[in-house]
Amino acid sequence: MKPTLDIIIPTYDNPQLLASCLNSFKMTLVYPIFYMVRIIVVNNGHPGLKERISESPNVLILEAGKNLGWEGGLKFGLEHSTATFVAFCNDDIRVMTGSQDWFWKLMSVFNDPKVGGVGPSSNFVMGPQNMFLDIRETLLNTMYLIGFFFIVRRKALDRAGGIDDTLPGGDDIDLSIRLRDAGYSLVCCRDVFVFHHGQATGQRVHAGYWNSPLMQEKTNIAIIKKHGMLKYYQTMVLGYYKVNAYSAFWEPEKDSEGTICKKYIKGENILEVGCGGRKTHEKSVGVDMYPHGTIIPLVTDDASSCLSDLVADVSIEIPTPAESQDTIIARHILEHCQDTLGTLSVWNKALKMGGRLIIAVPNQALGNTVVMNPEHVVSFTPNSLKTTASVCGFKLVEMCENVNGISMVMIFDKDNVPVPQISTPEPTRHALAARQISEAACV
Repeated sequence: MKPTLDIIIPTYDNPQLLASCLNSFKMTLVYPIFYMVRIIVVNNGHPGLKERISESPNVLILEAGKNLGWEGGLKFGLEHSTATFVAFCNDDIRVMTGSQDWFWKLMSVFNDPKVGGVGPSSNFVMGPQNMFLDIRETLLNTMYLIGFFFIVRRKALDRAGGIDDTLPGGDDIDLSIRLRDAGYSLVCCRDVFVFHHGQATGQRVHAGYWNSPLMQEKTNIAIIKKHGMLKYYQTMVLGYYKVNAYSAFWEPEKDSEGTICKKYIKGENILEVGCGGRKTHEKSVGVDMYPHGTIIPLVTDDASSCLSDLVADVSIEIPTPAESQDTIIARHILEHCQDTLGTLSVWNKALKMGGRLIIAVPNQALGNTVVMNPEHVVSFTPNSLKTTASVCGFKLVEMCENVNGISMVMIFDKDNVPVPQISTPEPTRHALAARQISEAACV
């Protein structure tokens, strides 16, 4: 099985910290992520590392035969890498157990095709990745990423020219500039924390020189000679403190998900459940827990209030006659409903026989979807939603597994099969609160 991510770790006679690093990955790479990641250890030091660090199905130890250095070790590791993404990793880091979802959080950013590199926060790192900076946003567009744990899209790396091993230092700054020049953005994911001992090998091998003013001066001069003073200033000076909140590639005016949903609408009676501040079709009747014009917490803002025509908790009731609707559209609603079978049965009852149900939900196969939003209580894969819907009398018509890097759209028709009697779901605390707001608004 081809890995999704290859983590390349050059090491030089540092087995104790290396073992800690590898163990931290093993503890946080749970099934099935374990099989999506391979760790490539490049031994720049004395032979015999395999006697202290054992190989496993997803840990490969390469013997360099000599000290290739950091950049040389990365290039050697890349020769053995087949993954779509690669991570350049120091041997003195430790992924904390509190960041067990690090893989999903970091890798999900690559759903944006414009992102070339992603990095976490840490205790021993400069710039926007430093955990001690008081920054509210968790995702930041940044001018550079530091190489202690630097995940790169392999296609972007190749387009940027790979690893430059001719510099006296600053390979991560150099790569950051080249990735940006190639048209890619760099993102710091501050809600993933990776502990970094820092300089464990450099200070031991190059004592007195490593990270000294002399080394920093040589590195700065080399970066300026290669890229020019302006790019150096933009990266190292402005980039140290001038950061922007990351803006995802999905934009409301480019609603690819909505375009797909519109394509499969049939009939004249169109109901959009949980419409919030957006309707997919101009003729649809919106149903929401909140009255028309309400500012919905965490969903809408002053410029986008609720567009509901009918007020109801759609996981419990649809306020229309039974078997009256030609199409029901449910975009990013089902993952908020704890009783999936009960909710689908309520929607089934409102549809005509042969009526259409269009569901858009986050796709668990593309990332850990529950942690995307604290109000998500259920996750779905294409197969799980297909199976669940079939139990409630729906037959799959079409499936679009990746419409915007996050979501899937599933199109079902109400089938001529008996629907099991499923009790009406109890209202959630959030639904009860919304009902109170609705009743107060109607007084």
